[in-house]
Amino acid sequence: MHEASLLNKILSLSPYIELLFRIFYWKTKLFKGLNKGRFKSNNITSINIENVFNVLKDFGVCKGDLLILHSSYERLASSNIPPNEMINRFLDFIGFDGTLAMNAGRSLKWSQEDGAFIYDVQKSRVWTGVLPALMIKRKDAKISKFPINSMVAIGPKAEAMMSENLAGHLPSSCGPNSSWKYCLDNGAWIVGLGIDLTHSLTMIHVAEECKNEMWPIKGWFEQIKYKIIDRDKTNFITANVRKEKWGKIHFAERTLALDLIKAGILKQKIVDGLMVEIINAKNLIDYLEKRNHNGYPYFLHNISFLKL
Repeated sequence: MHEASLLNKILSLSPYIELLFRIFYWKTKLFKGLNKGRFKSNNITSINIENVFNVLKDFGVCKGDLLILHSSYERLASSNIPPNEMINRFLDFIGFDGTLAMNAGRSLKWSQEDGAFIYDVQKSRVWTGVLPALMIKRKDAKISKFPINSMVAIGPKAEAMMSENLAGHLPSSCGPNSSWKYCLDNGAWIVGLGIDLTHSLTMIHVAEECKNEMWPIKGWFEQIKYKIIDRDKTNFITANVRKEKWGKIHFAERTLALDLIKAGILKQKIVDGLMVEIINAKNLIDYLEKRNHNGYPYFLHNISFLKL
């Protein structure tokens, strides 16, 4: 059994076991190597991408759908399909009326002169994978101007997805005007290939950030200033950003994964040794909104001594 699989099973026994592990991990970093190699699909030989598409169809994905893809190209490389061609294959899969979106998270630099983090829409380095890094370079790609959890998309819904991301007072990455909320409102499927989808599940934050002051955990946000560069235009914003401690210390990720599987919301299948996972965004948020009156899937958030 893979070490990460055994660890995940132990952590899923109780959210409090996972939280204790998280505290220990972030204090000591003794399990850093395990974290780096976690959720690796085993026994991948040669991936037939058509087999993957057939499974996605079985799960309910159709032509014309909006699809958010989280992936590891390292795991997809045995398909012998180059990254740009892989993007084309997914665009062909959902068809002309479909929209393909990815999380194009960026590395941001601090400017002492501006007192802000710098987000260059075209140039800031993408750290969420090879496919989104290449996708933002395409002429038909639309890119979110919001600096955190930025998205890139191609398709008929792409422009509208990004158009209002900076609107409103103290916008947030998954708030009412975000690209992620747009994807929720437009029936998105969330697909993970060769990764742990729950670990990469940015969509869960829509349930939190759209509640604003109604979210039960106090002190959820901090305000951070950003300088946004978009070719010849520069804009400064102050955004609501979820405090780092909530995800690092209080998030019961493995409990959430197990609960979603038991509820039939997270569906999984191994195809040619590749883990394929899918979630319907609406089903996910409906499930979370029924359970998060106490802050689920975050635990022990009222314990003041839990600090990094």
